[in-house]
Amino acid sequence: MKHLKLLNAVLAVMCILNEFKFAESHGRLMDPPSRSTLWRYSQFRDRAGVEINYSDTSLFCGGFSYQKSKGMRCGACGDPVDGPFKNEAGGKYARHKVISRCIPIGQKTMNVLAQVTANHKGFFEYRICPNNDFKKRVSLDCLNRNLLRVAGATGTGPDPVSTLHWRN
Repeated sequence: MKHLKLLNAVLAVMCILNEFKFAESHGRLMDPPSRSTLWRYSQFRDRAGVEINYSDTSLFCGGFSYQKSKGMRCGACGDPVDGPFKNEAGGKYARHKVISRCIPIGQKTMNVLAQVTANHKGFFEYRICPNNDFKKRVSLDCLNRNLLRVAGATGTGPDPVSTLHWRN
């Protein structure tokens, strides 16, 4: 049961790792692959429910203008804050029960690889939220309480310990 809780928490992390706030960057989480990017890997491609998302580098909250009209709010997985929630639990790209990576209980760090395909400035923040239901969306409130620290990261943003920045 502890491993199931951890696996679902990792699934929530994979989802949130794809979030880009306040930027229209183009990129995707490659390792562990996000829900929208699973199809790019042969070991997941033929699994039931894994959908192809050719726009997996464009999860930017509905676009800057839309996001600005909503007070710069963003859905938990880069979807528009008011939906549709295609990348969150129960959405088109999250109907499967595939977990792309497991983290052993007690492990303190995890390597991730994000591919930025068009750099328009911006940043990544990583959050995690326990969730044992593949159909239940995680709340932004829960994610906001669980901002992960980036090991060895430095930066100039609001919290250089939890945020990775990039510049043109």
